[in-house]
Parts: sequence; structure tokens; C-alpha cells
Amino acid sequence: MKRVIFVIAILLLMDLNASSSYSRAVKQYQSRDYNDALKSFYVSARHHNLNAYYMLGKMHEEGIGTAVNYQTAFYWYEKSAMRGHPSAQYRLARMFEKGKGVVAKMDKAKVWYKKAATNGNKDAKARLAHWDNKIARKSSKHIDLETKIHTDEPKKSYRDSNLETILPSAVSKKETQIKSTKDVVEPTSKEDEGSSMVDMLKFWK
Repeated sequence: MKRVIFVIAILLLMDLNASSSYSRAVKQYQSRDYNDALKSFYVSARHHNLNAYYMLGKMHEEGIGTAVNYQTAFYWYEKSAMRGHPSAQYRLARMFEKGKGVVAKMDKAKVWYKKAATNGNKDAKARLAHWDNKIARKSSKHIDLETKIHTDEPKKSYRDSNLETILPSAVSKKETQIKSTKDVVEPTSKEDEGSSMVDMLKFWK
């Protein structure tokens, strides 16, 4: 019995420490004492405070009291979102959509937006309301771009193609002229005829 009472007392003390460290962190954050606020949120996070998880994610994403670190922000948002924190679920969805701290995955982004909206997050509800319209606009832009690329393709000039294919009439006319010149027999002169007769007589002698 004493052991049970002892365990309960420790748990209550831990909850008090967690809540007190979180309250202290919030006050420090509101007074813009960001360095101390970050430390206090870490103390509260060790006691599994969901709000502390969320605030650590926010501070690392926005570079408040620390350097911007999307991977660390994603880690804390996920811890909080998995335990049902609506704002953390919304921010986690946004990181999936924009590819911050994680590879962009639109399907997972939509899942987390839905969870955040179900838990009452207004920003998630608004995001989902325009979600299908955005996807439709993206697909139509992609189609328009493909159409423009095909339409803007330069037409082939005669320099890019076979001359016989582009200008068959000119080629055939040229070939006809060449052929006709071969078929023409040049007339022989009288001197040529006389010399040939002399050659023949010499041959028969």
C-alpha cells in the first residue's frame, strides 16, 4: 500500500514539475526571453508535455531562440501530432506538403490535414477546402505546358530534310536535263567524215 502511494506521489510531482516548467516556458516566450524559453520547453518535453513538443517544433521551424532546423522541427511536430495535438498535426501536414525536413508527400500531407481538421484546426479545414482545386489547377497547367511545347516545335526547313523529298519537281527536272544531254548525238563535221573514209581505205589496202 505504501509503495502504491509512493508511486502516485511521484507521478503527481512529475505532473506538477511538467506543468510548472511549461508555464515558466510560456512566460519566458511571451517576454521574448527565447533562449530560456527553449530550455524550459525542453524540460517540459522530458515530462511528455504535448504542448512543449509543439512549441519546440515551432521554435526550430521558425528559428526562434535557435537556428532554423526543419528536421528537428519535424521530429517534435510528429511527436506531438501522433498524440493528437491539432496545431502540430496541421504544421506536420504543411511540412509534408512543402517538403520541409522531409521528402514532400502530398498524400501524407492530406491525411494530416484531415486529422487536424477533425480535431478542430481551422487552418486545416481551410486548406482542405482548396485542396482539390489546387490539384486540378496543377494538372491543367501541366497539360497546357505540354500542349505549348508541341505547338511551339519549329517546322523543319528544306535544309533539315532530304532535298528529293522537299523539292521533287526540281530534282526530276534536273535529272531530265542530264539524261537528255546524254542522249543527244553531236553532229559530225565534213572534215571528220573525210578523215574516217581515208582511214577505212588505208585499212583495206
